[in-house]
Amino acid sequence: MSEVYEESLGVLQSHFEALKRSFDKGLTLDVEWRKFQLKALHKGIQDCESEIIKAEKADLGKAVPLIVVEIGTCLKEIEEAYSNVDEWVKDVPISTPIELQPGKSWRQPKPKGLALIISAWNFPLALALQPLVGAIAAGCCVVVKPNEGSPETAKVVCKIIDNYLDQAAFRSVQGGVKTSSALVSEFHFDKIFFTGGSKVGRKIAEAGVKYFADITLELGGKNPLIIDEYVDVKTAVWRTVYARMENAGQFCLSPDYCLVHTNVAKEFLTELERFYTECWGCNPGTPEAINKMPARIVNEYHWERLNALIKEAEDSSCEILIGGSKLANKSLRYIPFTVVLNPPLEMEMMREEIFGPILPVFIVNTLDESIEFVKKMPCKHPLNLYVFSSKKDNVSKVLQNTMSGNACVNECAVNVISSTLPFGGVGESGHGSYHGKWSFECFTHYRSVMQRSTIIDPFLGTRNFKIDLDHEFLTKLYRFLFYGTIKEDGIPLSWMKGLIMIVAVLTSFEWLLRITKC
Repeated sequence: MSEVYEESLGVLQSHFEALKRSFDKGLTLDVEWRKFQLKALHKGIQDCESEIIKAEKADLGKAVPLIVVEIGTCLKEIEEAYSNVDEWVKDVPISTPIELQPGKSWRQPKPKGLALIISAWNFPLALALQPLVGAIAAGCCVVVKPNEGSPETAKVVCKIIDNYLDQAAFRSVQGGVKTSSALVSEFHFDKIFFTGGSKVGRKIAEAGVKYFADITLELGGKNPLIIDEYVDVKTAVWRTVYARMENAGQFCLSPDYCLVHTNVAKEFLTELERFYTECWGCNPGTPEAINKMPARIVNEYHWERLNALIKEAEDSSCEILIGGSKLANKSLRYIPFTVVLNPPLEMEMMREEIFGPILPVFIVNTLDESIEFVKKMPCKHPLNLYVFSSKKDNVSKVLQNTMSGNACVNECAVNVISSTLPFGGVGESGHGSYHGKWSFECFTHYRSVMQRSTIIDPFLGTRNFKIDLDHEFLTKLYRFLFYGTIKEDGIPLSWMKGLIMIVAVLTSFEWLLRITKC
């Protein structure tokens, strides 16, 4: 791998200070300005489409249709934000308890401030620009650092940000680990949004928490795929292979291991082999077959890592149903789709996220066994969980007894393109969520506001303690107003208290009217 350029601390300092000045002046508060930036970003992506395609092909060997989908998801995200930001920025009315009337309450959306976005290399355009859309809509000033693992796409991302967006509010930075470390440790960003691996994510969190930064971590994890006995096997196989081979398995939502019920195991594995042959032919290691792959392994390091996982399984005499190291091609950065049956849990492929086109498959006897298998894995909180079953009760059982950031039923991975579902992890798979409106909320602080009328003070008297105050009466009154009971049916006591408060307030106003008439 070639040496990675690192940005100087002086340049990073100038970026940070310029954005801080702009935010302090209120540059980003005007909603029309935000919409103008969104429109500019949309135009920048469209204008640079051919450059994006060329760059991602160079970085990842991606097929053009897949790159177009990635571009399209960014454009769709921008279009939704542009159409809805006028509504998103409005205050959100909140009910006010009767004992605090007359008054009103609301939540006021405020930009979190200066934001830092550090993206990943596997979807280098979307993972840099989709969070940026939410930050723009929320009114943050942003530094974007694309991932150095996809250097050509990183250049295009920086070009779009630098040439199309207001440089007073948005800056791009290229660099590697040292640049990322300097950004999170030397500068006090209000918001940090990181996409990547758990090890780096932990370091980002440790650095940011020192100055109380709000941190969103989009990480990964070993996503389980459960195949129940009540299932359409063909559909399950097709969708499994699609999700595992998307971006050559370099996808945080790929199923990382598969648990198949013994009653459908033979049919599932047979269909898996048949479908594999249909997609890549009888000689999947040939250049013609390799060209059908949706993407290449990103670099030599990851190719070596994945090939070592397969060889460990082969050396341990595991059954390799499909693929194997003999079909791998280092010069083309190609790892074949490889299915390993029942590998020991001590193997590296079962201890860490695979992040490549390798699928361990385990045969289980019951659905309960699948659930227990998932719960005993080292990664207890995967990013996604998948279950295929036509039995509603079985689906509910899996969802009730497992934990994950997201889940799909009878489908794999496509939940990530839904703008109406928040997407994010939990525990070791991440913290926080985004997409659609949730991208806006990710970069927004909702300030709770209460406003009360002062008209009642002359009639209800002072709330301060006086030397002659009847403490016993006041204690009884407060207990009545604030101590509640839970009632299963009938009129809740809180309603009775509310009615009494309404009568008290109305009586005060009636007394006021009588005084004014006199």
